[in-house]
Amino acid sequence: MATAPPAPSSFAAFATTADAVARTRSRLEKRDLLATYLRALPAADLPSAATFFSGRPLAGASDRLGLGWVQLSAALQAASGADEERLRAAYLRHSDPGDAAADLLDRPAPSSPTLDLSDVAGAFRSMADAPGAEERTALMATLFGKASAAEARYLARIAARELRIGLREGLLEEGIAAAFDRPLDAVRRALMLVGEPGEAAALAQAVSGSRTVQVGASGHSLMAEAPDAVLDALIEFLA
Repeated sequence: MATAPPAPSSFAAFATTADAVARTRSRLEKRDLLATYLRALPAADLPSAATFFSGRPLAGASDRLGLGWVQLSAALQAASGADEERLRAAYLRHSDPGDAAADLLDRPAPSSPTLDLSDVAGAFRSMADAPGAEERTALMATLFGKASAAEARYLARIAARELRIGLREGLLEEGIAAAFDRPLDAVRRALMLVGEPGEAAALAQAVSGSRTVQVGASGHSLMAEAPDAVLDALIEFLA
């Protein structure tokens, strides 16, 4: 019996889409894969997914987790039980924290995904707020412990801010525009003004669904310095 695809809000679906984007060299195929995935997401999960596809764990100025390779490797050791020699060998084999994580956590995937996008976003937020490296490492180890190998690959890459799936500049914006049938120039301008791909994606989805549009407090300097330009961009976006 064929396995049902993971629910859109699961982190497994994010990993599946990221793998598919990485496999193709076609810019149009990458855009369409992103668009299909983003279009299926509920409003609550779309900002996190867009942020993750930008190669960042969190939106805003606090997007760094304070996790270097030392902390990531300690978290991988705790989750996988690997000793230092096996950990070093995995990294030398792949030269990529994500592939090393997938190697060390290579185990059968659960019958149904256990991690949702909201779980991952919440864990990353807790890491950013944690008082020290020990607490951040423990939180990352817990996250790795719940992940399949495919999920672990992208947990590590997002934490390290290196997605490595060939999303060249502008492709995420193209995916957002295609997902919600908005003009690409309008999406790019909105992104420039609100400063976050998650906010730009949420705005595009809200407009597409004829829902109330609420612009978050991004803290982007242009929001305060050029309110007329922001309003002009929103008018263009809504047109």
